[in-house]
Amino acid sequence: MKRLALFKAVFITLVLGLTVSSPANATQSDYPNRTLRLVIPYTAGGGGDALGRLIAHRLGQKLGQNVVVENRPGANGLLGAREVVNAAPDGYTLLLVTDGMYSIAPHFVPPGATDPMVSLAPLAHLANTPLLVAARPGLPATNMAELLELAKQEPGKLTFGALNTTSTHYFSAMVLQHMTGTELTHVPFAGTAAAIPLLVSGQLDLLVGQTAALQSVADTNRGVKYLAVSTRDRFPALPDVPSISETVPGYDETAALGLMVHTDTPAGIVSRLNAAVNEVLQDEQVQKTILEQIGGVVTGGTAEEFGQLIARQREARARTIASGGFGSEPR
Repeated sequence: MKRLALFKAVFITLVLGLTVSSPANATQSDYPNRTLRLVIPYTAGGGGDALGRLIAHRLGQKLGQNVVVENRPGANGLLGAREVVNAAPDGYTLLLVTDGMYSIAPHFVPPGATDPMVSLAPLAHLANTPLLVAARPGLPATNMAELLELAKQEPGKLTFGALNTTSTHYFSAMVLQHMTGTELTHVPFAGTAAAIPLLVSGQLDLLVGQTAALQSVADTNRGVKYLAVSTRDRFPALPDVPSISETVPGYDETAALGLMVHTDTPAGIVSRLNAAVNEVLQDEQVQKTILEQIGGVVTGGTAEEFGQLIARQREARARTIASGGFGSEPR
C-alpha cells in the first residue's frame, strides 16, 4: 500500500509538472506555427519599406510561414513601434527599425509621453545605408568643398530637403553644419521621393536622401549632381561618388536598419528568428538586391551585437544633440 501511494504521488507530480510546463515548451518548440507580422513604421515605396518586404518574403520561406507586411507610418516611426509593444510578446510581431527611431527620436519624446523603444529588444541588424547629398541642376558647386565654400559665403541661403528633425537624414546634415561652421535652411519632407521634383526643378538646392530613391533621377540626366555620400567610406554601388569624410575628416553618418521585437519575447524564439534572418542575409542574391536596388550593405550578426550598436549610436547622438544645438522640436 505504501508503495502504491508513493507511485500515485510521483505520478501526480509528473502530471502536474507536464501540465504547467507543456504550454511554454510547446509555444517555443513548434514556433512558428502561424503567420507572422512585420510592422514597417513608414509609408510604402521607400528604401526601408523595400528592405522590409524583401526580408519578410525570404524570412517566410526560411520559417515555412507567411510574413505579412503592415505599414504603420506616423510620429517619426513611433506609431509602428507602439503597435509592436501592444502586441503579444510571442515572436509573431516584428518591427523594422531605423537608427533614427532608436538613437534620435527618443531624445525628443514629449514630456509625460512614454518612449515605446524601451519596451523593444534587438533582434538583428540588417544593413547599413549611406545617404546621398544631391545638388539641383545649375548649383555652382560640383563637390563638397565647393558646396561648403558657397554655404559660408551666404549663410542660410542654401536650402536642403530631408525628413523630419528626428531622422538620420536631417541629423546628418546638422552634424555637417556643426563640423564645418556652415548654415543651411531645412525644408522637411515626408520622404525622399516627395522632394525630388523640387530638386529637379531647382526650387530646392540640396537633398539628403536615400541612394535608391535618387538613383533614377541621376540616371535620367536631368542635371542633378551627386556631391557625396554620408558614410566614412565610399558606397560600393557608387564608387565614383566621394564620401563626405574625404572633405571633412572624421565625418561618418551611417543609417542603420534592423529588426526588433517585444522585450518579453522568449529568448529561444529570439535566437530562432535571429538565425533565420542571418541565413537570409547570407544569400548572395539578397545581398546583391540590397546593394543595387535598395542602396545598402548587408550586416547581420547576433541580437547582442545589434544591441551594442544601438547603445553606441544612442550615446553618441545624445552627446551630439547636447553639444550641437539640435534640441529643436521635431517636425
